[in-house]
Amino acid sequence: MHLALDIFGAYTPLLWPISNQAIEIITSLTLHMGSFPYFTLNLGLRTQPYMFGAFQSIDAPVITAEGLAISLVLLVPSLAPLIRNHAIVRRGK
Repeated sequence: MHLALDIFGAYTPLLWPISNQAIEIITSLTLHMGSFPYFTLNLGLRTQPYMFGAFQSIDAPVITAEGLAISLVLLVPSLAPLIRNHAIVRRGK
């Protein structure tokens, strides 16, 4: 699951050890609003060689837009009943 999410945000060595190429999938969906609205879907696949080895430092985001969106989609339905029950209990006091 983690690799499937990573491949949309950065170069990911998905096929290692079969291939030393890191893959990134580029996607965008654009809506054009005019006299006739239409969508444009762009898909792309980029590759670059990936060199495995020790690294001195890492520069990566702690929170990404994709990660935040997925977290909210997973957490909100789980937490909604708890929040609703808490609100009902507080109103009853």
